[in-house]
Amino acid sequence: MILYSDYVLYNRSYIYAMKDDTLIYFGPKEDALISIAKDYKGEEIYHSVKASQLFEDEMDAYLKGTLKDFSIAVVINGTDFQKRVYHALLNVEYGQTISYAALSQRIDHEKAVRAVGSAVGKNRIMIVIPCHRIIAKDGSLGGFTGGLDLKVVLLEREQSL
Repeated sequence: MILYSDYVLYNRSYIYAMKDDTLIYFGPKEDALISIAKDYKGEEIYHSVKASQLFEDEMDAYLKGTLKDFSIAVVINGTDFQKRVYHALLNVEYGQTISYAALSQRIDHEKAVRAVGSAVGKNRIMIVIPCHRIIAKDGSLGGFTGGLDLKVVLLEREQSL
């Protein structure tokens, strides 16, 4: 069984979803349930007022600047390549940014910068798997699932801009 709830960040509503006590999705509402249903075929999906107290407490603390590392368990879905990218993202520390090229070097795929960018763009657990910390080689922001305005806020909060 999967439970999902709304979570509001800076006046925009997002969805997070939990399977057991594990975070499986945090991102924009658009197509969220379709994505979750695709990843978890046959699972029943229910709305909950609060699917996880831990997620909400940790996200609130992160947004206040009192939490730098999330402890909530996450499921990392995707191809083997995408999983390598997501594990590498988890090692980009709070307050730090790196380029897509540097991330591709970290996973020993120096020439796969576009593929790394594509994998980052498919991250299903924004912020917790910190894809917002990845920027273009020229220092421009690149993209972000949650929107560039949110990326700017998050990076400023982490004092990385």
